[in-house]
Amino acid sequence: MEKDNRLFDGERLYNCPNCGGLLKMIASGEYECTRCGRKEYDDFGVIKKYLEENGPRSKESIVLDTGVRPEVVDQFLREERLMVFKTALEEGQFFCSSCGTRILFGTLCEECRKRKAKEKGGGGAAAGDSRHGRMHSRRKNRE
Repeated sequence: MEKDNRLFDGERLYNCPNCGGLLKMIASGEYECTRCGRKEYDDFGVIKKYLEENGPRSKESIVLDTGVRPEVVDQFLREERLMVFKTALEEGQFFCSSCGTRILFGTLCEECRKRKAKEKGGGGAAAGDSRHGRMHSRRKNRE
């Protein structure tokens, strides 16, 4: 069975605000109308497009420039869809759920992540970048 990639909020399918056609997912956070071809973006798509066009930005810039609520940006950080760079740790509000250390994204620090991966018999993914105090979308390999 083919995956249904139409924009769905858990209750209803979204229609194109331009022509009323159904919106179909073409990329993470990006949708295209099946009738008129207009592109629409959910909150993640708005942030992703903004960061692609403007480069890494602070959380405050993302919130002010895109209109996406701060809680939504925080949720994307916890889900590892966005990442804060190391110099932003001083202002960070995310802490490892295992040891309490400040973290860049997700719920575990790099050491606890590696330890848990080792316990499960796999390798750990390390994060890091030289773009200071900024956020970017975190690319994941998708099948």
